[in-house]
Amino acid sequence: MPRAQRRASTSPARTTQKRISRKVIRTLEELGHGVDSDEEGDARGSGNSNDNEEDEDEGEVAASLRADAIRAGKQRELAGGPTEKKKIDWEIPRKVFHSSIGFITLGLYLTPSISPRAVALVLWGALAVIAPTDVVRLRVPAVERVYEKALGFLMRESERTGTNGTLWYILGVNFALTFYPIDVATVAILILSWADTAASTIGRMYGPRTAPLPSSISLAWLPAWTPFAPRKSTAGFMAACVAGAAVALAFWWGVGGMNIGRGVAEMRTVKEVGAATTPARFGVRGVVGLVALVLTAGVVSGVAEALDLGGLDDNLTLPIISGGALMLFFRVWGWAVGAA
Repeated sequence: MPRAQRRASTSPARTTQKRISRKVIRTLEELGHGVDSDEEGDARGSGNSNDNEEDEDEGEVAASLRADAIRAGKQRELAGGPTEKKKIDWEIPRKVFHSSIGFITLGLYLTPSISPRAVALVLWGALAVIAPTDVVRLRVPAVERVYEKALGFLMRESERTGTNGTLWYILGVNFALTFYPIDVATVAILILSWADTAASTIGRMYGPRTAPLPSSISLAWLPAWTPFAPRKSTAGFMAACVAGAAVALAFWWGVGGMNIGRGVAEMRTVKEVGAATTPARFGVRGVVGLVALVLTAGVVSGVAEALDLGGLDDNLTLPIISGGALMLFFRVWGWAVGAA
């Protein structure tokens, strides 16, 4: 058969295939952009009114595509519907243990016969046992199984293959007890125990409904940096601020004593109350001094809890930063009033 005849005999079929392909592509585009079915019918009708067979072919293809799109849409609705909610891990045993440390700390502070040095020595002894055990746990499967069976309910998933947070907790607490005055160290530990727990609980509950903290801060006199952990929310930040402020108010007004109301500060020895308390030493007195101290403690708690310092555990950084920031406040206040 001559080449011209072969070209003539095959060209109608190829032309028909090309037309159907173009129309299928157009139908896909219309489905993707949500064009109304009436508009789709008009657009298709204008291009194939002279070929009924092509209309039937295109109609079958378009109907099949629409059916597939409808099924896919229903599946997406079911997949993203309200029936599927991400389960929140509240870590209740861990939080109960975490919060109980605050009550133990407060009880020790109110016991005159127990000194901070003695508490620190006990904690160092506990660390000397826990640290080697943690190293062995990560290297010996048999020890790991026994360890997790006994204490696994207190561990996060990341701690099963990494360092136990208890080690950082003890280091942070001992740093505060060693380098800060006893009342400041106590408040720093209470912030670690209660403000951190409040931030975690409220953050999990209301964090998805609030905006995340900014990933970076840029000031005219400060280069851009990324201080906050990406998972921190405004709800958790505010919870930590409120809890930290409440801790400072309850402690220094009721327990630590600031000459505003009669508390239980006299349960400590005379040396550790009165002029020896940190607020009194730096001239933080009266309602104005108490309000300034409480507000500072609240902001410090929120910021310290949300900071991301190269992946360091917040059980270590929170008491160190909060206690150091409070000491900075006292020294600045004392310098301002001439008491430092």
